[in-house]
Amino acid sequence: MHSHSGPSWGRAGTSIARAAILLLFLACAREEKRPAPVEPPPRQGGELRVLSEVAQDLDPVRSDEVYEAVVVRQIYEGLLTLDAGLQLRPALATSWTISPDGRTYSFSLRPGVRFHDGSILDAASVASSLERCIAAHREEPSFASMCLCSIKGAEGRAAGRSSPVEGLRALNERTLEIELSEPLSLFLKVLAMEQTAVTGPGGIGRGGKASLEEQPIGTGPFRFVRRRDDGGIVLGRFDDYWGERANLDSLVFLPSRSVAAGDEAEASPPIEIGALVRGDADYVELPSGTSALARSLGFVVHRTPELSVSFMGLRCDRPPLDDPAVRRAALLAIHREKLVAVDPEGMVPVNGFLPPGMPGRTPGNTMPHPDTEAARALLRDAGYPDGRGLPPLKVAVSEGSSPRLYEPILADLEAGGFTVKTLALSWRQLDSLASAGAVHAFMMSWVADLPDPDAFLYPLFHSTGQSNLFAYRSERVDSLLEEGRRLPLGPARNQVYARLSEILAADAPMIPLYHNSLAHAWRSAVRGIDVGPGGVSLICFREVHLDDGGSDAAHAGTR
Repeated sequence: MHSHSGPSWGRAGTSIARAAILLLFLACAREEKRPAPVEPPPRQGGELRVLSEVAQDLDPVRSDEVYEAVVVRQIYEGLLTLDAGLQLRPALATSWTISPDGRTYSFSLRPGVRFHDGSILDAASVASSLERCIAAHREEPSFASMCLCSIKGAEGRAAGRSSPVEGLRALNERTLEIELSEPLSLFLKVLAMEQTAVTGPGGIGRGGKASLEEQPIGTGPFRFVRRRDDGGIVLGRFDDYWGERANLDSLVFLPSRSVAAGDEAEASPPIEIGALVRGDADYVELPSGTSALARSLGFVVHRTPELSVSFMGLRCDRPPLDDPAVRRAALLAIHREKLVAVDPEGMVPVNGFLPPGMPGRTPGNTMPHPDTEAARALLRDAGYPDGRGLPPLKVAVSEGSSPRLYEPILADLEAGGFTVKTLALSWRQLDSLASAGAVHAFMMSWVADLPDPDAFLYPLFHSTGQSNLFAYRSERVDSLLEEGRRLPLGPARNQVYARLSEILAADAPMIPLYHNSLAHAWRSAVRGIDVGPGGVSLICFREVHLDDGGSDAAHAGTR
């Protein structure tokens, strides 16, 4: 509304304007007095049943599978956490500072936090948990424990020496200081992983792993109640939780086998949808191609990209794939868009080595466009005109994989001049042969341990990476990966990973095929679910509530 009225208004115009302003003011005043709609508070109580695979190990330091991670994250908490959008949030630490050289972190702990056994959280118990993760005896070290070895003095503890970790210091009850040997830009994210969650001193004192398995003790919003006979896990609300208490009375993780009865008939729906229909479960992850069916039955369906990539790995130490030109020919020969057409809902096209939602992912396409003739030309220049003289490629695939997924890939390789011999193997056999370099190529998937490009690229492509199944060695790539670990989060670091994607596309130790997209479904009475790229393990079940009187009513007669 303009404040200047102009000369033509005169006295009458001014009076009209004042009257209009008065009426507008009174109207606004009346509007302001209207009570704003108030959202009813979430309904308290009830039981939520989540269909999942069996969580074998509830000890955080040994949590490897997503089915374990989702349970562990309800019982335990770390210094920090990740929300559904993959953003870092305070958890047991309320704040932290980082020294200018990026090597010393100081954490202020949340006051008044209790473990499920009633003991009080302090800096010493956090330091003890982190030392336990460093010294965890596993067949293969976890990504988290390897990153924690950047703490000053941690390598000796990881090697089995009993000396205290010099870089872990409890300055007082509520202040923990961590000193690194060298900067590690993803260190805060590592402290949000389930493996670095803080375990209760009572549980450890009664026998370590065995007691944590029998009676896990954390600070999370849910406490461990019991393990069911079928392997399922029952959790109950922790009433002394430091934050807002969970809305649910209980949270149950059901193994698929416990609800599979009656689903064997040919016309039966998939186990997951059958569990929703019968009321055996409230939340499930849907198998590929079933989203439309779940929606038609009235269930809420949400799809989200996973921080993963499905790929064909190439052994860089096995002729003829020791020649980068031959590997590039294989990459050019495969028409990736054909795969996405097999399951448009469940597959996301690749434009590089990092999945959607991953920081550092280049918006543009760093992958060369598939070109069969260009692939044949590369083979000709490498000394294999029309594929003559090229030894057959032994390609290992999982016997559980659908031929619809891998047969188009193999046909593309043949069209590009390669001869292919397929080996359909169990997962254990596939992993063993790929690790031993007994096959030329293998088809696998990789899921990131945390939302950081280092967690995706360093284990796979650094010459010392624990998951470098490609026998890939590149001083340039090693140097860039190490630089990415030192640089602070931001554009300069992202540029390093963009450059890495270009180099890897040229060297082709791996052929990215597609990214996975996961579908989740739940009953319409379930509210408060926020699921993002981190999947079910990052759902905040503390905020979930039920609008139908609780699952006890909904599940009547299904126990």
